[in-house]
Amino acid sequence: MDDIYFERLNDLPNDRAYTRIDFNRAMVGNQWLERSYSGFFGTTNSVNTKGRDIEWIVAQNPEFALSVNGESFGPMDLGEVDVSDECSELGAALLITKSNADIEVSMAITALHEVPAIMRSLSVTNRSSEDIHLDSVAMDILAWEPEDLTFWSNQFRQEQPDACKCESADACIAAISGKYGMLYGVLGEGDLYLHTPEKNQCQWVNACAKDLAPRETWTSPESYLIPCENDPFDTYRIHHAAMITQVKLAQRKASRIQQTLEEEAKALEAAKALEEESKDSN
Repeated sequence: MDDIYFERLNDLPNDRAYTRIDFNRAMVGNQWLERSYSGFFGTTNSVNTKGRDIEWIVAQNPEFALSVNGESFGPMDLGEVDVSDECSELGAALLITKSNADIEVSMAITALHEVPAIMRSLSVTNRSSEDIHLDSVAMDILAWEPEDLTFWSNQFRQEQPDACKCESADACIAAISGKYGMLYGVLGEGDLYLHTPEKNQCQWVNACAKDLAPRETWTSPESYLIPCENDPFDTYRIHHAAMITQVKLAQRKASRIQQTLEEEAKALEAAKALEEESKDSN
């Protein structure tokens, strides 16, 4: 069968986040940043600063590593890739899922509409009929590309040429190439590592130590990428706060919508019960 391509008749608004899914590639981005995934492997193959022609990572990345019941799993140990997308007031998201008979790994990668950030979380679901133990999750394992790249931690004041573990209170690093850079950070518990597992790679590890019952799901905190120029601390100070604000606003709105739906359902049930009571009395 011939490959089928879908093309948009009109360009997307350039002030809104977007997704695009082709037969061998999936992309998510906004007016500042774009992240692409392999449609075959479900791994990141591009992180690009828009308008700067800067490619930040190598073509294929380890992406994630799980330890389940003492056994290690990576993207290549799971099945085929399923890719979908969705859009909300917060941003546009790619949903990438890989699974085998026992576990399902889902990644949600969201480009924000109003903040120069792309966020990512990972979920692990127990598909088996027995409990499993999720020992740990290493995620967003990226191998960085520029030859002149330097890494900075400790609020971007200290260069880190060797393997190191960042303090939990300083869970953001800057990868700098010339006057441009990329912030890589985590919004939650976990340990951020530089030059690990290999030189010019980074990852964050969550030692979740979580028992999952059949069909139960564990979801990680979000990691994020934010492009920067000149002083990374100024970028962090402005856009990190804006990112958190946008996420909290979206969560509150979703909570209010859910509460309204539950209240309407209860009112409908009460109306039905009253109607049945009226019929019985007649």
